[in-house]
Amino acid sequence: MDRRSSALGTLYFICFIDVVGFGLIFPLLPSIAASFGVGATEVGYLATTFSVGQVIFTPILGYMSDRYGRRPVLLLAIFGNGISYLATGLAQSFTVVLLARFVSGATGGSIGVANAYVADVTSKEERSVYMNYVTAATSIGIVIGPGLGGTCSSFGFSVVCYIAAGACLLNWIIGLLFLTEPPRGAGRDMSVDGLARAAAAAGQQDVGKIPMRAWSLYASSFCAAGCFAAWETVMAFFLRDMYFHGDSDKAAVFYGYLFVFAGITMLISSVFMYKPLLMWLGPEWLVVFGTSLRIIGYVSMALAPTEWVEAGVCQIMILGGNIANPVASAKLTEISGSAMVGRAMGFFQGAQGLARLGGPPLMGYVYDNVGQRVPFYTCGVLGFFAGVFTVVVTVPDDEDEGDMGMSMPGETAGDVSTPASTPLGGMSGGSRRNKQVYLHRQATPGATPKTAIEW
Repeated sequence: MDRRSSALGTLYFICFIDVVGFGLIFPLLPSIAASFGVGATEVGYLATTFSVGQVIFTPILGYMSDRYGRRPVLLLAIFGNGISYLATGLAQSFTVVLLARFVSGATGGSIGVANAYVADVTSKEERSVYMNYVTAATSIGIVIGPGLGGTCSSFGFSVVCYIAAGACLLNWIIGLLFLTEPPRGAGRDMSVDGLARAAAAAGQQDVGKIPMRAWSLYASSFCAAGCFAAWETVMAFFLRDMYFHGDSDKAAVFYGYLFVFAGITMLISSVFMYKPLLMWLGPEWLVVFGTSLRIIGYVSMALAPTEWVEAGVCQIMILGGNIANPVASAKLTEISGSAMVGRAMGFFQGAQGLARLGGPPLMGYVYDNVGQRVPFYTCGVLGFFAGVFTVVVTVPDDEDEGDMGMSMPGETAGDVSTPASTPLGGMSGGSRRNKQVYLHRQATPGATPKTAIEW
């Protein structure tokens, strides 16, 4: 196994353990409420404080990863999560639990930093594929974490919190021993002039500023996360009211099954479907295809006649989002320039936190006061705009990574000239070229994928 593969494997395992730790706590919310004598409203504040911490601090973590390196920031995020789980287990008041959730959100930018790490060590063509493997790792955690937490819940929520803290400790040790810092300066000019040239090649006017086009991708992230958070909020109530005749316990069990099915769908699509679809369709049409599935899924959820049909169309929505979302992340890394990928990804994850902050209470109000099916139609509209905000962003169609001052062995940067991007980000030219280059690199005997850094 080469050095890059080893580093990425370690990174994916860290992401997996991170989500397992989060999933361990998820089934314990009723136990936490009972232990501290609070109701559903107060438990809802846990999600709010987590999102507030995420919105405020994930851009800061991203900036720190650009300035001080990916590895130390990932280790800091893992350590902070461990402290939050330990504090939750030791808490003697609900206020301490709220503060612990805020710390967890503040240090919960590990996925954004992980994506920045992937961007450091992958080429333009393969980047969204490897970012999608981050989703695959977290999908396994989504499946295992809640089930493990439910199994251990009989020992009390404090014990499960200690287990989650132990998982973070294991994660921290693995990162400390095996995760290497990507040599982001290797093979590229990191001087002020060099970074300015890289920014110009990426379409930026100022090396110190995130390009305006990135805000369209932040809007995409906000819409995609907002509709998914709304789905998480209203689905349990919709199952109870539409299919289980007001039986909350049966609805909760079925809702848990939905999460397991969703994790399996995400895993299958990430590992087995995304790469072939990307090679076949190219990034732009892949977004169109994924967005169409997402819209179909949300609208069909509002109309499903039985709970099992509901479960099936939920997987269509999950599949669509899992196909469309990685392209937005990959585009963001391409247009941001090498000097600020971490900061850009921090804002990207912060937009998701902002959506989770406002989306659930708003859709809960709509569900109670406007109509039980209206949130799903609203999510379909938000899903449509998430796709549009991604597709309209153009990326430079220069020779791959030429803005980073490096080239394949035996090549010189700029050997291949390409036409300018189309108004839809290369839908007719750029996507086809990216697909052809990707296929060429995978099909060349003895060739290895071109990476942003030759390790």
